[in-house]
Amino acid sequence: LDHAPQELMQRIMLMLGSFAKEAAAMPFFQLMTDPLQADEIRRLAAIELSVLCGHLLNPGPLMEVLKKASQDPDAFSRANALFAMSWKGNNGAALILVDGLYDPDPEVQQAAVHGLANLGDDRVFNLLLDRLRHGGADQKRAILCNLWRFSNLKNEVTAVYRKCLTDPDSDLRWEALIAMDLVEPSEGWNSEEIEEWTTDYVRCLRDRDHRIRLLAIRRLGKSSTGKLSPHRSEIALLEQDPEPVIRQEARQLLSRLME
Repeated sequence: LDHAPQELMQRIMLMLGSFAKEAAAMPFFQLMTDPLQADEIRRLAAIELSVLCGHLLNPGPLMEVLKKASQDPDAFSRANALFAMSWKGNNGAALILVDGLYDPDPEVQQAAVHGLANLGDDRVFNLLLDRLRHGGADQKRAILCNLWRFSNLKNEVTAVYRKCLTDPDSDLRWEALIAMDLVEPSEGWNSEEIEEWTTDYVRCLRDRDHRIRLLAIRRLGKSSTGKLSPHRSEIALLEQDPEPVIRQEARQLLSRLME
C-alpha cells in the first residue's frame, strides 16, 4: 500500500474500509498521520477510519491514539483526527469535538462541526446553534451544512434554515437555501406548512444574490402549479432579471402556469 500510486492507493483503501476489519485500523491511522502522504490520502484515511471504527468491537485503543493526534501542532493533522473519531455513537469523542469548535484553525472547527453532527446526539444541537450565532463565517456555513443530520429535530432545523434566509450574509443565505432541500416537506405536513415553505422560496426571488434567485426559481419549478398560481406576479418579475438564465427559468415556469 505504501508504494502504490495515489489512484491505486485510494482504491485499495476504499476496498479495505468496506471490510470493516480491525486489522485495517492501524494502517489507516498510519496513513492519516504520515506527513509524506498527499493530503487527499490522509483525509481519505481519516474518513475510512471513522466508518471502520463504528463497526469495531473494541475501538478504545484506536480512540486513545486519535486523542493524541487531535492535539498535534499541525492543523491538518488535528482536523483529520477529529474526522476519524466522529463515528455515530462515539460519545467519548464529544468533549474533544466541542473543544475543536474553538480551535484557532477554521478547518479544525469545520471538522469538529461535522463530528458533533455525526455523533447522533441531539444534546449538542443547541451548542451548534450558539456557534451559529457567535462563530466565524466558515464555521457558520459548516453548521448549516450539517444541521440536517439531526433527523429527530426536523422542525427545529427547518426553523433555523428559514431564519437564515434573511441573514445579512449572502453566503449564509445561500448555504441555508441549499440545505433546505435536505429537509423539504414530507407527506405528513399540512397545507399551511407547505404554503409557508413555498412562500420562503418566493421571497428568495427578490434576493440581491443571483445564486439565490436562480436556485429559488428552480426549486419552485418542482412544485405543483396549483401551489404557485397565487405567486404568479412575483415570478413574472424575474422576466426582467439581469441574469439571462434566471429570465429563462422564469419564462418556462410561467408557461407551465398558463397550461
